[in-house]
Amino acid sequence: MCATIQGDKKVTFKEASIFAMPFGKHKGKPLYQVPLDYMDWLVGKMEEGKQANTRTYKAMVCYLQDPAVSKELDEVLMERRGREEG
Repeated sequence: MCATIQGDKKVTFKEASIFAMPFGKHKGKPLYQVPLDYMDWLVGKMEEGKQANTRTYKAMVCYLQDPAVSKELDEVLMERRGREEG
């Protein structure tokens, strides 16, 4: 179970993975179809903008905290760093 999204209800990873992105370039796509590095960047921006209490933020954090997704994100970010350094 992940963060509370609405009231006291906790969501599952599966529920978070099908949460539809409500705005931006990936509007309408379920989180599992949104690029992980974009989602990670957006989570950081939402934290900076004090939007960490939104349903979107909580769904993304829940999704990114899954061990398999987290590992994949680490790989994506390492690959990006390698390209930037090379």
